[in-house]
Amino acid sequence: MFTLSQYGSAVAMETAFWYQTVEDNTYPIEQFGKVTLNLEKSFRALANMSLLVQYDIELFKNNLRRAAQLRLSYLERIHNANFYNDHHYATGRYAHIVDAIAGGHIDIAQKIHQLSPKAFNKGREYMDDYCFGALLGELTQPSLNISQVDLLLQDYEEFLAGDDPRFVIMQSFRNSDQKQFEKGMSSFIENHEQYIMDAKKKGVLLDAVEIALQRVSEDGICLLNVARQIGLEIHTVYKYCPIL
Repeated sequence: MFTLSQYGSAVAMETAFWYQTVEDNTYPIEQFGKVTLNLEKSFRALANMSLLVQYDIELFKNNLRRAAQLRLSYLERIHNANFYNDHHYATGRYAHIVDAIAGGHIDIAQKIHQLSPKAFNKGREYMDDYCFGALLGELTQPSLNISQVDLLLQDYEEFLAGDDPRFVIMQSFRNSDQKQFEKGMSSFIENHEQYIMDAKKKGVLLDAVEIALQRVSEDGICLLNVARQIGLEIHTVYKYCPIL
């Protein structure tokens, strides 16, 4: 049976192969967005493997930095080519900005937000994902635009058909509400555990990359980092969110 570290070596080799497309300016821009999304998942898995196997915090953060920088490369190419009709040019594709914040690379998160679309695109994203990604971006900026935050929260709430812990957490950031944040985070972690249980039923846990992605929550670490940044106190150690 292969160990997680052995699988990690194989993932690293495949990731290095595809990473060559990032520096290849001749690579078709129509395909570049999909490649960066796939690479983001690989770098995130490698980041988690570095924690699970070696507890190497610096390698964890470095892999998340690489994942986040992929989005910058993509966005810069989009702007340079004026290719704004690309399917992947959407703020709701927020995984990279999560990686930046989870890894402590706020400068990269700021740039991702600044280069990302400032309006919802119905054909490319869901409203909740758009609002969540845009709110994360706004919260990383040196000067917080409260009016924009309120508008995004309003759009978010109007879209919701059920409970969404991400919305509760974003509200807590707006209100600097400690109890609301703790409630939202508890529900967020419960949802993550439910996702893992569903994955087991489907057999997804047989995939080493999926195992690594499920055992550490970058989204959770990201939200905890934002909470600290705005001055909330973290009294709870949340499962899947190691203290770094």
